[in-house]
Amino acid sequence: MYKSQPKEAKPKVTNNSGKSSRNQVGSMSHNKKKFLLSGLKFMESESEPEGSIEIIFHVHLPKIRYGEPVIAGSIEELGNWREPKVKLKQYNNRVWKHTSYWYSEPIRIPINRYKYAVYLYNFKFEGFGQEDDRVLDIRSNNTFDIWKRNSTYNINQITDYMFLDVIYESVTLENIKDITLDYSSILEQHHELTLSVTNIQFISNRVSDASIGKLLFLCFLLGHCPNTYGSFELPREFQSIPLLQAFFTVHSDTFPTSCWQFVFKGVEHLIHHNIINGLSEWLNIFTIARDIDPQYKFIDTITFAKCNDDKYIKDYFEIIQKHEFDENIHMKIIKWLMSQCKNLKTLAIVWRSSDKIDKQCLMRNIEKIMSEDDPVDFTELPDDIRDIVTRKRVSLLNGRRAIWDVSNSQSIFDLLNSVRLRWTKDEYIVVLEKVSTLEDYQLLSVFPSLLKNWIEMSNVIDDKMAQLCTKWYKKLMDIMDQMSNSTGHKGEYVTAVFEKLSNICSLVNKQSILDEIMEITFNRIRRSSEKSIFATTTNIVKFGSIAVRVFTKVIKEKIDSMELVRDQPILKKMQAICGCTGKSLEIPNE
Repeated sequence: MYKSQPKEAKPKVTNNSGKSSRNQVGSMSHNKKKFLLSGLKFMESESEPEGSIEIIFHVHLPKIRYGEPVIAGSIEELGNWREPKVKLKQYNNRVWKHTSYWYSEPIRIPINRYKYAVYLYNFKFEGFGQEDDRVLDIRSNNTFDIWKRNSTYNINQITDYMFLDVIYESVTLENIKDITLDYSSILEQHHELTLSVTNIQFISNRVSDASIGKLLFLCFLLGHCPNTYGSFELPREFQSIPLLQAFFTVHSDTFPTSCWQFVFKGVEHLIHHNIINGLSEWLNIFTIARDIDPQYKFIDTITFAKCNDDKYIKDYFEIIQKHEFDENIHMKIIKWLMSQCKNLKTLAIVWRSSDKIDKQCLMRNIEKIMSEDDPVDFTELPDDIRDIVTRKRVSLLNGRRAIWDVSNSQSIFDLLNSVRLRWTKDEYIVVLEKVSTLEDYQLLSVFPSLLKNWIEMSNVIDDKMAQLCTKWYKKLMDIMDQMSNSTGHKGEYVTAVFEKLSNICSLVNKQSILDEIMEITFNRIRRSSEKSIFATTTNIVKFGSIAVRVFTKVIKEKIDSMELVRDQPILKKMQAICGCTGKSLEIPNE
């Protein structure tokens, strides 16, 4: 049992011989007795008077100028409401600083009613009558109270709440069960005050010099820290390793059953802190998990979301593989690791470690990565699982951001143009259909290269592909027109259009397609300014004969529409040069 402490030391809570006195289970001698109060059990030792308990009272009192704080009650040990037998001691915090926290010496009393009072010739009890009498809670060897106001004394605000400090100072590895239940008791009775001091600062200030028992209690407290802003994250400088090392010494009976959820919550924060700081101490949890968490539920709360890459996952995977698990647990761990992978290469490594993982599980994780990761990484998919994702390859082009930068566009092109992916004709048609509807100029521009791949596979352009080519070309012209209007580069627009015309015509030999594409080009170019059109004259030959034909048609229309009243001499000379006999100017094709 903990004895009373000197004034300069913090008082501690008491328990029976350093052993848990709560809900004890096991064999008992015949002369050990028990009784029930409110459905809760209390075990008496052979030397204890029947129906009594040794207890220390802890209380926060208002400021008292005259009189002496005492405990009074309806039994002889508490003075039968008449005599001040149990006096309280005030805890002095450092030098000359009096706190509102008071405590008693250990006292053995029968289970009965009691009150706190100020004694000056007579009692001034807390509260306003018998309805404020307190009934001793026999679940603990300590009781933690706060003064009930009366007409004379009132405690409005407690700024030096001490109960958590008192409990913490009493923690040992042997009494950890009692201590955690004492904390649960003060949390229930004085919820806001207890939570106000249960914080990271309290824990951080005690990590470095704490014993194993105290470190375990700090893990338990960490699971109670309020989640104020919707998320909880330990400071980078927080010492998570000492707490984890202490936790790795626990057994299934170290904490009461009702307290494990808070311990695991605290350990979850410690593991998260370990991971985001690139530490691996947390992996030792797999050495004790079978004893404290046989279903390995703790891994469901672990995430590598804030890790920049898969390096940590690969390292952790190698370490975890050194442990032995039964088949079901091993599958659970592998599935969990797969769900954390950020690229397909790492996913494939983890997946191959077990031949029991179904392909549906693999597919779900591949789909998730494909929706989030850069598409260039898709080309790293190993041959043995690449065929599984065939039906998802085209969906890479869905749901993506509307405007792609150059690197992303090139990544998608590399993916679609990769011979490693074994595209079929039907798949490639779907790809071409998708590309032909995109709003991005970079991606639309790869259509001719993809069309070339398709022609090499099929050796023919049927009506469906002809329609697709026309659809794509119209879309490309729309985008190029929008770009020229928004950027003010109209002078470059005509040249760029003829370049695109030349590229597609070099692949297509079907006259009906060529005629339609030429007509689309003519209708676009003819709307451009004369300056932009004439500026292309010196470069038009390099784009091929089809481009020259379209350009000539545009020039002819422009010249025919000109008002050349003042330039009749020049017009006559041009007609003569071109061999024209009529009134209009006809420029020969060659």
